[in-house]
Amino acid sequence: MNKQKQFGYTLIEVMVAAALGVLLLGIVVTIYLGSKSTFRAAEGLARSQESTRFAMHFLKRDIRGSGYQGCSKGVSRRNFMNDQLDNFPLSEDNAIFGWEFNGTEYGDNYDLEYTELDSPFTQADLTDARDDNSVAGTNWVGRYIEITGDAPIDKNLPAAITALRPLLGSDIISVTSSEVVPNLKVSLQSNSGNPVFETIDENEDDRDSGVETGTIVKISDCSASDTFQNAAAADEESLSALPGAGVPGNLLTGAFKWQKKWDKNAEVYRSITKIYFIGTGAGGKPSLYVYESDCGIGGDCGTASELIEGVENMQILYGEDTVAPDENSANANLDQDEREGLDGVVDSYFSANDVTDFRNVLDVKIGLLVRSPDAALDLADNPSYTLLNQIEITPPNDRRQRFVNNATVRLHNRGL
Repeated sequence: MNKQKQFGYTLIEVMVAAALGVLLLGIVVTIYLGSKSTFRAAEGLARSQESTRFAMHFLKRDIRGSGYQGCSKGVSRRNFMNDQLDNFPLSEDNAIFGWEFNGTEYGDNYDLEYTELDSPFTQADLTDARDDNSVAGTNWVGRYIEITGDAPIDKNLPAAITALRPLLGSDIISVTSSEVVPNLKVSLQSNSGNPVFETIDENEDDRDSGVETGTIVKISDCSASDTFQNAAAADEESLSALPGAGVPGNLLTGAFKWQKKWDKNAEVYRSITKIYFIGTGAGGKPSLYVYESDCGIGGDCGTASELIEGVENMQILYGEDTVAPDENSANANLDQDEREGLDGVVDSYFSANDVTDFRNVLDVKIGLLVRSPDAALDLADNPSYTLLNQIEITPPNDRRQRFVNNATVRLHNRGL
């Protein structure tokens, strides 16, 4: 009896031990749940930041390089294509262009509502969701000035982009630049009025051009450049400025003549246009897309690619040079070329529908709202996010972690 009393436990002792065990277990569970919640929130923020970095990388790279023309910048230029008004942007004159979504200008508050699909879903479900998440191209507006210097014209979203069903609420930006076609030259033209070039390689041997029909091409050196839409096939040993190149095609007159007799010393460039927009991705989620074309945006040669899932909204402002230099300033004697009378310095920032002349845009401000792939917050919250210090975007209340990134990108081929 004494041994049992010596080594046994009373009921009170057992109850106290059990209570302490429950308390310790509760503390452990609380710490675990708190750590899990913190980890989930941190992971969601990290994933959204990672997506933002990738999205900004693509946008910054192409915006910086917009308007690249090799050594032909500032030289005499001639364009043999049809009226560009309904098929722009096509050339370095419109190296940067954009469309503003109605209701997302300075001081606006926009509720971002869209249909999101959860797996499994069918292609028909995805098509319906994309239709639900977009609106007519008239809801996006940009301002375009023809090279002739006419008054600005409001331009709605082109049909080729409207057909891709961009997500409502986001702005859209287009960048155009040129790239050299590797190892492609043209032989000496005996007649500067002949619209067909024979193509050769750097060793002056005949070669297929490799340039598809409809591609916008520029023949250029450091003294002049001629732009046209190639009417020859890629497997032909020629480039052609004849009609029949597609949309917009070439417009040759009876007085047609190249600016000079081109030869192997000239470079052959092709024009690349990239249009960035937010759309509903293949996974049923909002994503950053790029539409890429080397024949403008009126033909059928462009392709759209989904780049980054989770990019929910994009806002764009354009820094425009609008003021002539003071005659006593250090900028008074700048060679303005396409922007005669301006001083090469950003004076104001505008949305796409308020830009006076996109040829005078010197830098671009980008605001992105990017979300985490999954719910990362314990409690439902519905905050608004400020993009570019000008617009409040309120996304769906889905407990996802979100990240805003604003950046300013200088156009390296313009301004000072």
